[in-house]
Amino acid sequence: MSSKVSRTMWSKGKLSDHFKELPIAIKTAFELGIALNVAKTVAFYSMEMEGAEIYERLLSNVLKVPMNTLIDRHFQDKRRPKAIRDEKLLRIEKVTQHLKKLPLKINDKPHISVNEIRA
Repeated sequence: MSSKVSRTMWSKGKLSDHFKELPIAIKTAFELGIALNVAKTVAFYSMEMEGAEIYERLLSNVLKVPMNTLIDRHFQDKRRPKAIRDEKLLRIEKVTQHLKKLPLKINDKPHISVNEIRA
């Protein structure tokens, strides 16, 4: 979809009407997906989630694992074979290192104005 078409859809309210009805978590995941695919530095502002939560959601998105797997630490379950646990931990570590290198700046300041964002 070209940027002109995309802008038109958003400005005419066709897509934005559907988007605004989605839960915050889905919108955040969608927005993070866009931020990951932009080839330059991206500033990501969130007034609803803390920075750590955003990074967890980003990690979940890149790893393609549910959030509860990361939150509940299912990958450390002692009932699973050690080789599988180690493999998953290594994968998480590699993706975490990759995410640290991305030109993504997250600001989770809850009361930020448009003028502060512009500055």
